[in-house]
Amino acid sequence: MPSRLSIREKEERKLRIFNSILLCIFFFLAFINTSYADNSTYWTIQKDYRKCMYPMCGGYWVKRVNRAQTPCADRELKEQCYVVDLDWSATDLSELQISELENSLNMLLVRGEREEASFFDIQEGTFYNLKVQEAWLAVTDEKARGWFVRLYDNGVRCITTPCASIDQAFLNTVFTISIHEVDLLATNATDEQITDGMNAIFNSEDGLIAAGTNKFFIEDFSIGINFWATQFFLRVESDIKE
Repeated sequence: MPSRLSIREKEERKLRIFNSILLCIFFFLAFINTSYADNSTYWTIQKDYRKCMYPMCGGYWVKRVNRAQTPCADRELKEQCYVVDLDWSATDLSELQISELENSLNMLLVRGEREEASFFDIQEGTFYNLKVQEAWLAVTDEKARGWFVRLYDNGVRCITTPCASIDQAFLNTVFTISIHEVDLLATNATDEQITDGMNAIFNSEDGLIAAGTNKFFIEDFSIGINFWATQFFLRVESDIKE
């Protein structure tokens, strides 16, 4: 009689084979996104709580989503990089909004570029700031797991189902796939938040940013691809009235 360990090993092997097949299918389905710039330079942020002299400590740790490593100021590839400060001058957000976002870093996703930070008697190129261009806030406190993607209406309309009417662009990559459905229920968002998320997909230029995984389903003897979200983010719009 086979041991429990050997049975587990067989199941894990089957899972690895299935994931490899799934990955091959993704690469087959993916196409190069000609608007890569629209989906690049997205970061998550964490506060640096180390105790040492500023500006060496006390800034922020930034990490590019969907990337295992990021080139840092010392030209080494690391999981995350240190920046001295967040520069919000490229956004039109109010001071109150910026303060609230900086107090919600665990729920924040930003798009931005690193720029050199100048300090007296410190060699240029030693420290960087992150110049924020867009801010996206998670709708719940659920952990964002899986791929970070932008979901948007691709204009395709069908008379049968499933219908690949949504494009899924992987942030910080050049790859996009067309999918059939988006499931936001696992995020524990309210009905109103889910409605806002779906409206962002189909009725906004920015689309919806979400984290999650893809799953296959069968409908009417056809195979479809679903995006199963663990978290989704809505873009923060300025509250300053013109």
